[in-house]
Amino acid sequence: MNYSKWSAARCCGDAPEALLAAGYPPLLASMLAVRGIETEERAREFLDGDSDCLRDPMLFKGMDKAVSRIKSALGAGETFAVYGDYDVDGITATCLLSDWLRSKGAECLTYIPDRIAEGYGLNCAAIDKLKAQGVSLIISVDCGITAAAEVKHAKEIGVDIIITDHHECREETLPSAVAVIDAKQPDCPYPNKELAGVGVALKLVCAVEGESAPVIERYAELAAVGTILISSVSEPCFVPTPSSPLSFPSEHAASDRIRSTDKRSAVNLFFILSSALSGVCLYIIYEYSKKRSAGHCAFTYINIIFI
Repeated sequence: MNYSKWSAARCCGDAPEALLAAGYPPLLASMLAVRGIETEERAREFLDGDSDCLRDPMLFKGMDKAVSRIKSALGAGETFAVYGDYDVDGITATCLLSDWLRSKGAECLTYIPDRIAEGYGLNCAAIDKLKAQGVSLIISVDCGITAAAEVKHAKEIGVDIIITDHHECREETLPSAVAVIDAKQPDCPYPNKELAGVGVALKLVCAVEGESAPVIERYAELAAVGTILISSVSEPCFVPTPSSPLSFPSEHAASDRIRSTDKRSAVNLFFILSSALSGVCLYIIYEYSKKRSAGHCAFTYINIIFI
């Protein structure tokens, strides 16, 4: 990947007076302004959204095929496998989709490749292993968009694959899967091209379920965690509820951690700063949403961080 050129949003110098006058904290007002939201009405619409304002998951190219195949597999009692990734996005996406399938009575295995031994994405050996365990339908999450050879192998041994991913596509080598769900594939009309892998998995569940509200109620918190990188289990990031008081580290915690880091690589620094950013945004949501439900807080968190 090439990081020589950075695309940065232009930030306004001062928070819009209209938002400050409406009682929004300066930091939150500035974050909204970066997204072009400078009036109280638009801010309320953005922050107070619920499942009714979510986009139709059926706008995804290929979603109709994925829904049909999953419903068929559920009806026939087939064995599923959710094939994920070893990062936070991939793990939360795997948890979300496998939990939903099991809630529908499905036999569902999960597979996350070994980072060192197998590397990222689908591989033929793993597909063979899942086939030997009786799996007839594999659904990838947060991976698979470039796995043309692996999908071809799966077809040859009688295993269907549905790809759900959010990474860039290679148009000339899209996998010949039962369905490919990725907003970045050519001609996909879904307007938000920047969903995380767990966001795409959430949309798939909404589509098969036929309504978004119960899915958001159950999985919004999980999707929020997967949407922003969480760097350390010793500093858990969670969505606040009225009965869950938050305690925040000192203002020097991030700098102390950087100074104490043995390996000061760009990746380590990225993990550290990601954790700090996540904490800041959760603090903003906590102040704004003290009397909101956990699901609403999570939805607002996704808006702030990701949309």
